[in-house]
Amino acid sequence: MALLFQAFFAFASVDFFINGPAKGHAGIAGVAVSGIALATNKDVGYLVACLLWLFLFLVFVDKKTPADAEAEVETEVKEEEGLRKVPGPVKEMLVKCISDFEKNCMQGSKTCDETEWKVLEEASDLKICRADYPGLSIKRWKVECEIEGDRDEIFEQLFDWNIRLKWDTAIAHGEILEEFEPDGAGDRLIVNKIHTAPAGGGAVSSREMIDAGLLRYTEEGGLYFSGASLGPEFNKHLPFLPKPKSDPVRAVTHTGGGMALLPLEQVENPKRFKYILVTNVDLKGWLMTSVINSATTGALKESTRAMMKQLKTALSN
Repeated sequence: MALLFQAFFAFASVDFFINGPAKGHAGIAGVAVSGIALATNKDVGYLVACLLWLFLFLVFVDKKTPADAEAEVETEVKEEEGLRKVPGPVKEMLVKCISDFEKNCMQGSKTCDETEWKVLEEASDLKICRADYPGLSIKRWKVECEIEGDRDEIFEQLFDWNIRLKWDTAIAHGEILEEFEPDGAGDRLIVNKIHTAPAGGGAVSSREMIDAGLLRYTEEGGLYFSGASLGPEFNKHLPFLPKPKSDPVRAVTHTGGGMALLPLEQVENPKRFKYILVTNVDLKGWLMTSVINSATTGALKESTRAMMKQLKTALSN
């Protein structure tokens, strides 16, 4: 009977950590206290762990006031004409995100955080760089190459999931969950749900990303598209966001990443662009840095060359 209770207690603790409202250090504390209780197998230990989990639930559970509930109902209903205006906090996050991304594209050897881009690979058709991300153990990655085609047709090939899923082997699933009126922040604003394909020969399992992305056209005929993850702090503004699950693991896209098309010719409708991709994703899970670095480099190289091949085939006419 004691073993059955211990097994149930261990399962409940893990479930609370994965699916409960307490995340980060708070959730880790709950798991740690539960582990101590299981190790000592004392009644007082189990009692303390239960009280801690109860406390965490009371503190971190999403408390909705009537006004919040009413606001959520309103966000679920589209306006009669056009798209719903993007919630203010989402807009503020994306404005910062695209500003940081522009700096990552235009500041030469420096990132938006003034760290140094280091060239990892440079071939005749593409270049891959990496930089530190201050305050986090992850890295920023940048890919550069040249592509040809109509700007809007290129964007369609990259962001119409019905098209992209047919050629991009790095992505297993992609869909637009919602689209908003950007409220002056840019030209288009979408919320994507993406599942990556396993990488590194299976060493890195599939990851899920729930990201908001902002598209902004430039006067020179190019574009910037930048996005970042929508964490639990955005749930009350975007109640349609799916809850994280244990499989696939929910990765986090930090600000400063995106895709840019910078014209290489001074004409009204340029057809030659410098393509820049910057990614700074925290894959989460228990992964060695060397595995992440190797898998990321390989996935970026494979995905970029697949994109170049697809654009050459699809836009050759």
